[in-house]
Amino acid sequence: MAEKFAGIALGTRVPIGEHFEAFLSEQDVREKTLDDHRRALDALRKHHQIVSEVDRKAASAFVRERLLPSLKPATINRRLNTYRQYWDWLKDRGYIPEERANPWLRQSVKAKKGDELKRRAFTEEEAAAFLNALGKNANKYPDDLPAAMLLAVTGMRAEEAASLDGRNVKFDGDTAWVTIEEGKTDAASRRIPITEELVVRELRRRIRANGYVFPDLGGEAKQNSRGNAFKKRAARVLDKINDSPEIVANHSWRNRATDMLERGGNDRYICDYYVGHSQKSIGLNTYVSEMNREKLMAAARCMYLPEGFETD
Repeated sequence: MAEKFAGIALGTRVPIGEHFEAFLSEQDVREKTLDDHRRALDALRKHHQIVSEVDRKAASAFVRERLLPSLKPATINRRLNTYRQYWDWLKDRGYIPEERANPWLRQSVKAKKGDELKRRAFTEEEAAAFLNALGKNANKYPDDLPAAMLLAVTGMRAEEAASLDGRNVKFDGDTAWVTIEEGKTDAASRRIPITEELVVRELRRRIRANGYVFPDLGGEAKQNSRGNAFKKRAARVLDKINDSPEIVANHSWRNRATDMLERGGNDRYICDYYVGHSQKSIGLNTYVSEMNREKLMAAARCMYLPEGFETD
């Protein structure tokens, strides 16, 4: 231990994170990329503290044992690029001996056939962290969190939430019935119940005689522009807390909603109708009529906000 601290004091054992912010300050990249770099370093520092400890063998073991089991090839390669750049930067500035090879050179991961990047549902931990992060921006963007809460329990598209009019939300006791008049596909037109208490409460607070339920989502008045403005902000927030390329906020809510509906034992027509998916074999709006009100209510009771979401 004494040798370790002496090495740090003499500059022969450089802590991995000691010069990282200086390295980042010289990078002409977007804030998202800086956040990716920091996540990469945090992951490495959980297993290695000193630069000289990371030789070729240790770097290879880190990739094989720590990164491969949990991350997709694209994410791994992005992190390896961070390590290569940082080690080169340390060597250029004399923190690593010139004769020492960069242990991250030629370290890379190839995607297997059939391992193409696919969007996936949020995990509950990821979903809660995302909503909590949106909540921190509530003063600047007061409608972003409640809109995302609505997406979380309905699988709505962002454009559908952005264009939702107060006239299309009706209350029946503790249930809110929401009508989506039109959307990306013909199947987008639907009428669904919401029973999640916090979301129903937020809808009650925002209902007006007419006009948008979420007027502060931003963007121009037309549907797609408002939805795009919201999606861009949500993407920036998500980038700061998670670098998984398989997660795309709106799509991951829809995937999560579908998973919850299927786990709840709802038949495929009810599942597809609820989130606005199309089925070629049958007309959903014909199949899911007022005769199936109880089936829709059963579907709504399967939908909930993620555990760990911190509400006031």
